[in-house]
Amino acid sequence: MKLFGFFVLGVLTLSSLSVKAQHSDKMKVYNLPNSKLHVFQTGDVMADVSFIIEGEKKVVILEQPTFYESIEEFNHYVKELGKPIEKVIANYHQGGLAQYKSSKIVIPESMVAFGKAATYAGMIKHFQKEFGESIDLRPFGKVKSFTVPSVQEWAGVEFKFTHGAESDFPAAAVQIDGDAFYIHFSPSVSHANPMQIQSPEAIDAVLTELKAVKDSGARYIFGSHGKESGKAELDFQIEYLTKLKQLFENSPTSDKFAVKLIAAYPNLEGVENIKTVAANLYPNETKDVEKEALRIAMQNYFDSVSNLNMELARKVWAEDKNISIITPRSHFFGFESIKNDFFLKAFSNFKFRKLNSLAESITIYGNSARIELYWIFDTVNGASVKGQNRGRESLVFEKISNQWKLMHVHYSHVPK
Repeated sequence: MKLFGFFVLGVLTLSSLSVKAQHSDKMKVYNLPNSKLHVFQTGDVMADVSFIIEGEKKVVILEQPTFYESIEEFNHYVKELGKPIEKVIANYHQGGLAQYKSSKIVIPESMVAFGKAATYAGMIKHFQKEFGESIDLRPFGKVKSFTVPSVQEWAGVEFKFTHGAESDFPAAAVQIDGDAFYIHFSPSVSHANPMQIQSPEAIDAVLTELKAVKDSGARYIFGSHGKESGKAELDFQIEYLTKLKQLFENSPTSDKFAVKLIAAYPNLEGVENIKTVAANLYPNETKDVEKEALRIAMQNYFDSVSNLNMELARKVWAEDKNISIITPRSHFFGFESIKNDFFLKAFSNFKFRKLNSLAESITIYGNSARIELYWIFDTVNGASVKGQNRGRESLVFEKISNQWKLMHVHYSHVPK
C-alpha cells in the first residue's frame, strides 16, 4: 500500500446549506439531528479540513489542524463556542495533537499501530523536510484507542466507526449523528486520484466504501481535503469507478486502458492523473523496446511543434512526398506544405507553445505503427494571454532504415 497519499489533495463532497455568521469564511455550520457540525476549510498547503461536532454542552474535534497558521484560527473559533472539548478524534491526521491533553485524545487502534510503523516515520520525515517549522509534528503523550468497527457516544452525539477503504490507511470511516459521513477521499466529478487508486484491488475497496456511504442514508459526505460538493458526486464516482473497472478488465495494456478511459470521459477534470493511475494498475508491465522508440519519435514530433523547430520536424517526418496531415483547418501534403502552410502559419504568432500527450495507445504492425492519443496544448499569444486546447490525434509511422518515421497525422479537438 502506497501511503504518501496522506498529503495529496483529495476532494470534499457536501451540499449547500445555511451558513452561520461568524468571524471566518472558512467555517460552515450544518445542522444535524442532535448536533451542529462545524466544517473548517483550513486553506493551508494541503487543503486540510477539520471538524467540530457541537453537542448540547460539549464539543468533539475530528481531524484537528496540523499547520500552525490554521491552528490559531481554529482554536479561537472553538473557544468562542464556549463549550469544553470532550474528545479529540485523531483519525487519518495525527499532527497538531501536542496542544491537547492526552486524556482527551482518541485514535483508532489500527492507526496507533500504524503510527509506530516505518512507513509513518518516513512520512513524518518527509513532512518535516517539506514544511519545516510551519507544521506541528511535535510528539504527544500516551492516548486512548478504540476498536473499529464500534459505536461511541461523546458530547451526547453518536459516532459510528467502520473500516475505511481497505487499500487506504488503516483508519476509520465515521458516520456522525446519523446524518453526516466522513471518509478520507470523498467523491468528486473528476478522474480518479492516483493516491486513491494505487492498485487493481483499490478499485473494489473504494467502491465498497462509497456504496456503504450511499447505503448509510447520510445526507452529507465529507473528506479530509478540498472543497464541498454534493450527493451527485457520490453517484457519479460509483458509476465512474464501475466503468474504470470494466475498462481495466478488458484492456491488455496500460496504454490501451488510459486511452479508453479518456475516450469514455473526454472532458472530465483530473485528466492529468490518468497515466499515473494506469501505471498503478499495471505495476508488472514490461517495457516494449519498439513502443518506447515510438514514444521517443512521438515526443520529438511534439517538441517540434512546441518549439516550432522545423529542423527537428524534418528529422521526424519521412522523406516522402505522400506524407500528410489532416487538421481542422485543411488537409496538407508533403513536408514543405505541412511546414509552411500549417505549422508556421498556425503557431508562429504564439510566444509560448507546449504540446503534451495525456495518454497514448500504440499498436505495431511489423514495420508500421499507429499511435492514438489525447493531447493538451498550452499557449501564450502575442498579447500575453494564456490559452489551452485539448484534442485527440492519430499518428501513423513507418520503420525506414531502422528508424520510425512519421507518415500521417490526423487530429481534431475534443468535442464539448
